[in-house]
Amino acid sequence: NSYKTLTGQNKQSVSQTSGEKKINPKREAREAAKEKRDSQPASEKYAKDKAKAKGKAEGADARRKAHDEKDKGAPDRTKKQIDEDYKIKK
Repeated sequence: NSYKTLTGQNKQSVSQTSGEKKINPKREAREAAKEKRDSQPASEKYAKDKAKAKGKAEGADARRKAHDEKDKGAPDRTKKQIDEDYKIKK
């Protein structure tokens, strides 16, 4: 049984001696999904809630200025971009 010889401790020693890094497909899938999520536009509710919080904390003019950060005709902003635009100053 060649499979039994490559399980457990033997499997680790084989991968370490060959100099290759172990590949975890679940981890790769999680990282790919995270990158995909980060590049997708945020929901309208998320943007509206951030704008409302900015307006309460700093006033309507600050909220309008943050809204104007997005160029006309530009694609929808990601959560990261909205967080940067609507960051509340303390």
